[in-house]
Amino acid sequence: MIKISVQMEQLKTSQNIEVFPHQKGSNIIQQLFNKLDFDQEIRQIVQSNLFVENVQVDIDKTIEALDINNYSKVEVKLSKKIIIECDHEFLGTIRYETDAFASVNIFKNYLIREIIKINSCEIVIINQQNGNQLDRDSWGKFGIFKNVKIRLIITKIQKIVFNQTNYEMKIDLFQPIAKIIKQFKNTQQLNEECLIFKTNSGPINPDEFYKQLNIPDIPWVAEITEDFVYKLSFEQQGIKEITVRKDLEIFEVLRLIRTIFKIEKTIPIKLEYKLNGYNLDINNTVKQEYIPSYSQLNIIKEPSDNKINIQLLNRQTQNKQIKRMPINSTLADLDQLINHDKNTQIISYYIDESLKDRKFNLRQLDLQSESIIKYEIESKQESIIQNEKSQKIQEIELHEPSDDFTQIRINFENRQTNKSKQILISCKATVIDGLREVLKTEALKKTEYYIVQFNNQIIDINSRFDVLQIVQDSTLVYYTEYVIFQASVEKKVLEIVVDQNQSISLIEDQFRKQHKIDQSLTLQQINQQNKKETLKQFLIINQNFKFEFKKTIEPPVAVIKSIEFSILIKELNQNAQFHINQDDTCIGMCETIKRRFALAKNQVLKLFVGDRLINENESVLQIKNYINQSQKQLIVDWQYTLDLQLESNYGDKKIIQVQLEETLQHALQAQMIIGDKFTYKSQLLDANRKIKDLPVENNGLIKYQLNFIIVNFENNRTGLQQQLQVQQEETLEELAKRLEVKINAFYHKNQNLDFSTKIRSIQLAANEYIKYDEQEDLHEPSENFSNRIQIRSDQKYVIVLIGQRKLKYQIDQNIRIGSIKKTVYNQIIAGYGLDISKYVLKHQDKQLIDENLIASELDRSPIELQFELLVGESQ
Repeated sequence: MIKISVQMEQLKTSQNIEVFPHQKGSNIIQQLFNKLDFDQEIRQIVQSNLFVENVQVDIDKTIEALDINNYSKVEVKLSKKIIIECDHEFLGTIRYETDAFASVNIFKNYLIREIIKINSCEIVIINQQNGNQLDRDSWGKFGIFKNVKIRLIITKIQKIVFNQTNYEMKIDLFQPIAKIIKQFKNTQQLNEECLIFKTNSGPINPDEFYKQLNIPDIPWVAEITEDFVYKLSFEQQGIKEITVRKDLEIFEVLRLIRTIFKIEKTIPIKLEYKLNGYNLDINNTVKQEYIPSYSQLNIIKEPSDNKINIQLLNRQTQNKQIKRMPINSTLADLDQLINHDKNTQIISYYIDESLKDRKFNLRQLDLQSESIIKYEIESKQESIIQNEKSQKIQEIELHEPSDDFTQIRINFENRQTNKSKQILISCKATVIDGLREVLKTEALKKTEYYIVQFNNQIIDINSRFDVLQIVQDSTLVYYTEYVIFQASVEKKVLEIVVDQNQSISLIEDQFRKQHKIDQSLTLQQINQQNKKETLKQFLIINQNFKFEFKKTIEPPVAVIKSIEFSILIKELNQNAQFHINQDDTCIGMCETIKRRFALAKNQVLKLFVGDRLINENESVLQIKNYINQSQKQLIVDWQYTLDLQLESNYGDKKIIQVQLEETLQHALQAQMIIGDKFTYKSQLLDANRKIKDLPVENNGLIKYQLNFIIVNFENNRTGLQQQLQVQQEETLEELAKRLEVKINAFYHKNQNLDFSTKIRSIQLAANEYIKYDEQEDLHEPSENFSNRIQIRSDQKYVIVLIGQRKLKYQIDQNIRIGSIKKTVYNQIIAGYGLDISKYVLKHQDKQLIDENLIASELDRSPIELQFELLVGESQ
C-alpha cells in the first residue's frame, strides 16, 4: 500500500490517500471526491485531471505504471464552467463566465476593473439562493458547481471633515447621497440641522449616488447651513433654484412657487421629492419634512378644480388648519370648518388684518391660493358692538318705497342653454330667493351649485336686489360647472352631483365613497389615460357615453424588471434618473422622457451613448450593455423640427421641415403652399394650431386640397419661362392676359390648343410646359409696357427662387429691384398670401433693402434672387 498526499490548490486543501500499486489513477480522484463529500451529480459534471510531478498523466493507468510512490508530488485539478449572474439595480444585468474552481477574487477584480472602475471600493458577494457570503476562495469551496445568481454590496470608506475633525464612514456606492447625509447626521446627533456635503467644486448633489458623482477620491466637507436650497422642475420651464428658511411651511413654499412659475390659482399643485416620489405634506415646515438641501423637487399639477388652498388661523390661539375650498365659497361657509357654538357665537374673518364681510366669496375677495384667513370667535352681542364701534361694515338704511315699487321683473338666463325665465319679486328679496324660484325647472335645484352674474360681474347671491342696484327688467345670467353623473352598478342606475372639471378618476372615487361601492368594481371601457381627463373633456369626444361599474378580473401581475439610467438632458445641461422597463426599446425610453418633462407627443428625441446615435429599435438591455462597455454618458437631444410629407389632391408630393412652435399655416406659407382641407390619417387638421399640438408624427404624410395648380409656360421665341397659379376652370384665353404678352398660339406636346381650352382638360405632367408663340412687335413698347419685366433689350436674365420653384425672367438692364419684387408678388402671391410688405428679395442670402437698386448691378447675367417670407411673420 502507498500513502500519498494529494494537493488541491483550487480548494486550498490537501488530502491523505492510500492506494495499491495495481489500482488506477482514477481511484485517487474517486477517494478525493469521497473525502470532499462530492455527491454523484457533482462527480459527473466536474472535469478532473491528475498531475504527478507537475505533469498531467493518464488516470486509466495503474499507480505502478504512473511511478507513484510515498514521496511523489501528486495534484488534482478540477474544472467546471459556470455563469455568475447578477441583476443589479444600477449596473444592469451582469453575466460572467468562469470556472467553479476559480477564485471569487478574480470576479471581484473584474468588476472593479471593467464595470465599477473605483479601485478603493470593497465588494461583498452574496449567494442569492442561501444568503451566504462568498469570500476569496473558489466558487466550488462554497458548493457552487452550477450557474448561480448573486447580489452585490459595493462600498468604500469615505473621509468626512466636520468641525475641523476627520471622520471615516463606510458608504454604499449605489446609495443616494441623501441617505449618507442622514446616516452622518444620526452619528453626530444633528437631527434638527440642515447638513450638506461639499467638495472644492461646491455642494454634492444629494439625489445622486457616489458612482454617478465622478469626483476625485478626496475628503468631503460637512457643513451646516441656515436655509434650504432646492432645485424645482416644472413642465418645460427648466430647473430653477429656490432658497427657503427651514421654519417656512410647505403651504408658504407652494405660494412662492406659484409666483415663480406663474401657475393659475385654481390648479392643484404638490411637491414631489424626485428621489423617491414622496409628496411633501402641506401642513409641515421645511425642517419637519427634511428633504436635503440641493435636492430636486418636481412640481406636480392636476386639472383645475375651481378651488384654492387657504389657511385658517385663529387670532386668539394661533391654531391653524389648511383646507382646499371652492373659489365661490363665502367667508360664512368657512364657519363649518371651525368648532364653535352657532347659537351664541359668531366668527369674524380678517384678511391682512382687515375685517371682511362674511357674505363675500373667495373670488370676490380676489384671494390667491395659499392665502391666510385669520378669524376670531366672539359672542354675538360682542360682535354687534364691535362692528358698530369699528364701523367696518355699514348698513345703509333705505327709505321704504311704496307698494307700487316693491315688485320688480327680473330675467334669469341660463348661460348653458340660453333659456330665459322671467319672475316678479320684491326688490328687498335676495338674489338667492329669485334663483330658487328659477331652479325649480332645472335638473340641479340646489343654489350652492350655481354662479350668478350681473353686467358680466359675479355677484353675491345672498345680497338683496336693491342693494346690488338691480332694477326693473334687468337680466341675470346663471350657470354651473356641476352636472349629474349617472352610472350603472349591477343593473341599478345611481347618480351623484360632480364638478365636470374634475378628473374621471376623482369622480370614480367620489362615486364609490358616496354609494359605498366595493373596491373590486371599477368603471369599464375607460383606460387609465382617459381617467386623467376631466369629465368635460371626455364627454366632448365620447358623447352619450354610458358609465358602468363592473367587477374587473385582474390578470396575473407580471413582475416588471427595470433598469436605472442616468441620462444627460442636453437642453437643460443636467442629469436625470429614469427607471426603464428592461424589455422596452429606445422608443419606449424616449416616451418616458417626454412624459417626465411634459414634451410634445410628436417631438423627436435622439439618444446617444457618447457620439453613437442609438437606433430606435435597440433594446434597453443593449443600451445598458453598451454604456457599461464604453463607459460613456447616455445623452438625450431634444429636436424642435419635424419632417413632413405633403401630398396634394393632384398627386404633387413634397417633403418640408417645420418648427414645432410654428403653426401649420405659417409653415406652408413659407413654402408657398396654398391650400385647405389638410388631413393626417383621414383626420382633419386645424391649420391655425401649432405643429406640436397637431396629431402628426415625424415623416408623417399630410394630404391637402390644392386651391389651384402651378402651370409652367415657355415662350418659344425668347425661351422665357414663367409659372402661374391657375384655377382649374380658367381658359388659355384668360391666362394669355395674365402672361401680359400678345400670344398667337398655345401648344402642348406639339399639339395646337384652342384659346377656349380649360386647364382641367390638359393632362399636364409634373414639370411639363405649355408653350406659346408671341406676336412680333416692331414698334417701340409703350410707357406702361416698358415697366414690365419681360423686356428684351440687352438679353439680361434674372432667376427668382420661391421655395422649390425657379422662375426665369428676361429683364431690361435698368430694371429696379422693387419692380421685380412687385411683378413676382402679383404673379405668384397676390390673393393668396400676406401683404407684399411681408416678403423680401435676397441676393446671396442678404436682404435687398433698397428697392431702387438697379438689378443688373448685382451680378453678371443671370442674376439669382430669393423671394422669401419675412422671418417671424405668422399666419
